[in-house]
Order: sequence, then C-alpha cells, then structure tokens
Amino acid sequence: MTSTAQRPGRAETRALIAQLRSERDRLADDIAHPARGNDPLQGLLTQTIEHLERLDDGRRQLTDERECILDALPAHIALIAADGTIVTVNEAWRRFAQENGFPGDAAAVGQNYLRTCDEAHGPGADEAAAAAAGIRAVLEDRIDRYRLEYSCDSPAGAAWYVLVVTPLPRGERSGAVVMHINITEQKLSAMRLRKQAAILDQVKDAIMVWDADLRLRFWNRGAEQLYGWTAEEARGRQVTTLLHAHAEAVASAMPQLLQNGTWDGRLALRRRDGASVDVECHLTLVREVDAGTPSVIAITTDLGERLELERQLHQAQRLEAVGQLTGGLAHDFNNLLQVILGNAELLVERLQHEPRLAPLPALIRSAAQRGADLTARLLSFSRRQPLDPRPTDADALLQGMAELLERALGEQVRIRFRLDARPWGALVDPVQLESAVLNLCLNARDAMPDGGHLVITTTRHHIPASAMELAGLRAGDYVLLEVSDSGVGMSAPELARAFDPFFTTKPPGKGSGLGLSMVYGFARQSGGHIQLDSEPGRGTVVRLYLPRAHPHGAQPPAQDVAETAADADALPGGRGEQILLVEDDELVREHVASLLGDLGYRVVSARNGPDALERLAEHPNIDLMFTDVVMPGGMNGRELADAVRSARPSLPVLFTSGYTQNALEREGRLEAGFELLSKPFRRHDLAVKLRGLLDRPSEGQA
Repeated sequence: MTSTAQRPGRAETRALIAQLRSERDRLADDIAHPARGNDPLQGLLTQTIEHLERLDDGRRQLTDERECILDALPAHIALIAADGTIVTVNEAWRRFAQENGFPGDAAAVGQNYLRTCDEAHGPGADEAAAAAAGIRAVLEDRIDRYRLEYSCDSPAGAAWYVLVVTPLPRGERSGAVVMHINITEQKLSAMRLRKQAAILDQVKDAIMVWDADLRLRFWNRGAEQLYGWTAEEARGRQVTTLLHAHAEAVASAMPQLLQNGTWDGRLALRRRDGASVDVECHLTLVREVDAGTPSVIAITTDLGERLELERQLHQAQRLEAVGQLTGGLAHDFNNLLQVILGNAELLVERLQHEPRLAPLPALIRSAAQRGADLTARLLSFSRRQPLDPRPTDADALLQGMAELLERALGEQVRIRFRLDARPWGALVDPVQLESAVLNLCLNARDAMPDGGHLVITTTRHHIPASAMELAGLRAGDYVLLEVSDSGVGMSAPELARAFDPFFTTKPPGKGSGLGLSMVYGFARQSGGHIQLDSEPGRGTVVRLYLPRAHPHGAQPPAQDVAETAADADALPGGRGEQILLVEDDELVREHVASLLGDLGYRVVSARNGPDALERLAEHPNIDLMFTDVVMPGGMNGRELADAVRSARPSLPVLFTSGYTQNALEREGRLEAGFELLSKPFRRHDLAVKLRGLLDRPSEGQA
C-alpha cells in the first residue's frame, strides 16, 4: 500500500473530536436533573462531534481512494514537501527504488529526496544532479514543469525513464509531484523503427506509408531520390497533392485494396521539379489493432529504365527482323550480280575494239557495280558483311583521316579531335571503321547547313557485370568513340527510326537512308553497340562502343596485299594449277568456272560440301579450294574447310560469299591460310587473291 506521513490537518481534526467528547461527558456529569440529555449545549456538542466524525470518515475514504489510484498507476510517483521531504509514495515507487539500488529506505516516506539526489555518485550522478536542480526550480516557482529523459542500468537490464515534476495544485500545502515513467518499450520500439527505416533506406524502390486521410507518415530515401522531396517535407502532406496522383486512380484501387489487402498497377506521378514519372505500384493495406485505423504501404518502382530497355530491345528485334530480310535478299542479289558483273567485264574486254558496242557492256558493268554497292550497304546493316577484325589503334586511324574529313566537311565545319592520351586498341575491321566514321561525319555535316562544330572523342570505357547500360552489350572493356555536332538535332519520332534502312530526314535525292543503318550493323557485328542522343536545336551525339583488343597491342591499319596488287596493270593468271570450285548456285558455278578457265586454271566443280569431299578424294592433285560459305547439304564452307584441312593441312582455301554470318571467324579473325573474297567480285580481284594464296610459302600455310 501507499506509504503516507500523518497529515497535520487530519490529526488536528481527530484531536478536536476527542476534546469535544471529553467536554460533553464533563457537562453530563455536572447536570443533576433527569433531563440533562436534552441540554442544548450537550446536544450541540453531540451534533458537532457527529459532523466532525462524518467529515473525518469522508476524508479517510477519499485518502484511501487516492492511495488506491496511485498504487494502480504504473508510473513511479512521490509527493514531496517544499523542503524535498517525501510525503507519499505509491507501490511502483518503492519497486522502482529497489530496482535502481537506492540504499535502505533512502527513497522512503520521510526521507529527503533532494538530499538523496545531491549525494548520488558513480554512474547516473550527473542525471541525479540535473533532477535535483529541476525539482528545486519547480518548488521555487521558477518553472511550471520539469522533464528529464535518462537511461539507467538495473539488475533487469538497461532501461529508459522520463522524470516529470509538477507543482501541487494551488490551495494545497506547497510541494511537488515527482513521477518516473518507464519508457523502455517506447525506446526499444523507436530503435527498431529506426533500424527498419535504415534498412528500407537501402532499398532502391520508393517506399511510402500513408493513413486513411492519404497523409504521408513514412518516406524512405528511395522516395527522396525518385520524387525529390525530403522525408521532412513529405511527412504530413497528402500523397495526392504532393505527387499529383490522380484521385480517381487512387480511388479506383481502394475497392480491391480493401477486399484483398493488396493492389498492383501503374500510376502516373510527378516529381518535385514537375517532370512526370511512370511507376509500377504495389499497395498493401495494414490495419492497426490498437486504433483500428488502416494504413497503406506503397512500394513504387520507376519504370523509366525498364521502359527504355524494353524500347531498345524492341528496336533491336525490329532491326534484326529487317536485317534478316535484307540480308537474305542481298545474298541472292549478289549471286545474280556476280554473273552480270562478270560477264559484263568479259564483254568490255572483248568488245573494246568495237566503238559502237563497247559502251553497252561498260554501262552494264557500271550499273551492276552500283547494285553491288547497294547490297554491300544492306549487308552492313544486317550484320552479314564480311569483316576482317584486327587490333586497331582508333586514335591513329582518326588522325590519318583528318585531312580527308576536312576536305569532305568543307570550310564551314570546324572539326576537333579529343583523343585518349592512353588509348586502348579496338578489335574491329579498320576499313569498315573508317567507313563508319566518314558516314557519321557526313551526316553531321548535312545536319549543319550553315556550318558548325564537329567533335570526335575517344575514351576508355568499362561496363561492369552488374550494369545494364545498353541492351545486348556485354560487360567488359570498350573503346568509346563519340561524334558530336552542333546541328539541328532530331525529334523523338525521328530518333526512334534513325537506324531503319532507307529512313532519312534529308530532302529527296540527298540521302539513301542507309548511312546510320550501315554503322549500326557494323557496330553490332563487331561485338559493340551504337547509341544516339539528340534533341531538336541541340545537336546530336553518336556513341560507338567498340570491343577492346586484348592481344599484344593495337596496330595501325595496314594496306591489304591484294589491294596493292590490284593497282598493277598486269592480270596475274594461272599456271595450270587445279582448283576445286564449290558453289551451290548453278549460274554462279558455271560463270566462275569459265572465269577460272580463262585465267589459266584447271577446274573441278562441286555442288556442296559432301560432293566436294568426293571430288577431293578423286583428284589428289588439287592445289586450292575456292568455296562458297553458305551452302545447303548440311555443311557450310567453314565446316568443309575444316574437313579438308584435317586431310590436307597445307591446302590453301579461298572463301567467297554474299554474306558470312560470322561463320568464318574464330576469335574475331580468319585463320592463317584462309582468305575471303566478297561477292560480287571482279575478275581482277579473283586473279590477285588466287595468285597470292598459291604463291605463298608452304610454311605459312600450316
């Protein structure tokens, strides 16, 4: 029970009652007549005694009720007098004193609490001194209320309390109420919440909690980064107002949320800077047991990155489909052009002494060559052009192109190079890289009709395994080549179709629409990528990601031996060597066999790979195999060459194809002893390639 000191008022009342009873009894003894019980003074005394007894009983009952209430309270409560003496304590106070190690009855009724605080030492002494100062300030009417939060170690473990001191109500004797309230659970709960909030802050998604009035109660770091508002700015505001969420959209989600407890969908929200953001939203309804008020946990994910990757993937799939179609058409067209161009050359040679007829085959040859150039561009876009990748110093290549680019761009365009001081080599076909750079620069020139600035930059670029920088681009090292201009730029619809074949923003007759398509195909076939950034009026930046060459070092592009020989006037011919010709197209096979015969070679023809192996077994004196790459019959040209090399390791092999599909390359380049002649080829090119392979020293063929 509550321990209480004897109150002076109550003792005086009891003493007065006793005195009145004694006086009443004395008067009764002094009156001799029988009606003394009716004496007015005696009756008055009796009434007074009864009234005072009733007052004392009520006061005792009130005191008992007050003590019961105090004992029922969980807070540790003491009433102290003006001098700091403890007048009353409740049951919780006595337990509190024992748990916190007060010596003996130092915190009991009658002890001076201020002196106990003043004499405290060791851990908690500073808090005790602060408590004593606060209690004195309340007792002296210098402050109306004092509050101190502190922690202490008890046998039960670490605990947190808050000390609250308030003066007694006016009219009562001077003193104060001292309460120690245990806030350990609240502290631990707050610590858990902070820990959970710290964990949620590590999540990339934006996590919010709002109440039934749509007012935000929680806002993690992901929400700060996505929407731009800090947690302090967001808390307490309505989500519909802060993020401009359509009330109809939120309202439409509520029936399913209330029924199932969850809702998933997409919402259009707005950032602090006014920019719109599409998010994928997952809502979860949480009903709080104590208050019954529901809250909503919202997890929102920015769809911008995902939509961009989907757009890139869709574009890549669309271009791949177009590339397969154009590649197949170009392959068949090249076979036809091979026959037309080859026969046109023969006619030009045989009719050179016929003035009236000589121009006709020359026109046919010119038209066929233009057709060959067109198919080459289509093959470049479809990533089926024959490539000769080698370690290439991109900086040296660009410096070598400087004069050519200055002439091609004209005086109105100022060109600057910003080349890497420590460049990596790129594993690319240097001839095709030159063509790609030239195409990009010419496009930039056309985008600056009044002149402007063109900047070509090379940097080293690493894409980590965890990154998704570009769709389809593997992690690793790349040489990043950027071509930026100050031209008119492109709109979003134009940018979306920039790589489409035959799409152009130039006037009719000013462009074929294949320039960027060729560069796209070259970059993708080389194992790299291309990226465009452009806005109307702000120019365009084209980024070429070229795979890094890891061998002993990059080499500047060297002139091909066949190209040097092609400048010679004499046509190198055969010396009776026997050539195995493998070609599935009958027209092409007959035409090439005729060309080889005219060049002085003996020809053994085969329709496909299995047929070629039979012919090789029948003719052991074959000196060279000239084979198409893409053939029916279950064996392509590369597989055929492997089979032939297993029996004849030193046999030279010359490939030809309208496109290669990378079937010839191993580790990015052709093996020694293999050469490639792209269709449609000219007779001179064929003669030079054959002679070069046949005259190569035998040890180089191994």
